[in-house]
Amino acid sequence: IAAILVVGILSFVFIKKYINEKNYEKNLKEFIIESGKASIASGYICDDLRKIWQEYIFDDKEYFDSTTGTFGTYSSYGNEYCSDFSEAVHRKIQWNDENLSNNLKEPYRTAKRIYKEMTPPPGKYKEIHTYVKQMFKAMERLHDLSENPTGNLSSFSSECNEAVNEYSSALSDLTTETDIDLSEKDDD
Repeated sequence: IAAILVVGILSFVFIKKYINEKNYEKNLKEFIIESGKASIASGYICDDLRKIWQEYIFDDKEYFDSTTGTFGTYSSYGNEYCSDFSEAVHRKIQWNDENLSNNLKEPYRTAKRIYKEMTPPPGKYKEIHTYVKQMFKAMERLHDLSENPTGNLSSFSSECNEAVNEYSSALSDLTTETDIDLSEKDDD
């Protein structure tokens, strides 16, 4: 009876370990997709903010069209004048909050939820999880920059570029180091 009990307990432990590893693999694939979407969306928003910032300063695009979310050099009916670049950038962020589709916002929330489910990783995946953590931190940084730009135009641009590079580098390292087939579709 003791032998059967030991075999049963060991079987349970190995099955639980196997299920945890499979769940991690499934979550990893989904995290890569969702964090990629979130990083692309945040990167696009950062580029747009950088463009608005630069055009306000150098091209005198001071009038905000609230129907399109764009700036122009001349006032037309319904356009709002922005007295400085900071006001222009914050007006665009406010417009983004009100007008951007949830399709652009949802991947960030999904990637964040998946990351929490993946942490802490099963022992087998502790090493590659460092890359997942780097991807997560870069995605978070890009998201924060897209909602709360700081510094001057040059430092903001540099921070955005650094976050994109950190995400890309961690993704590259992850795909190089893992033995998980990341291209494979799950049938669940």
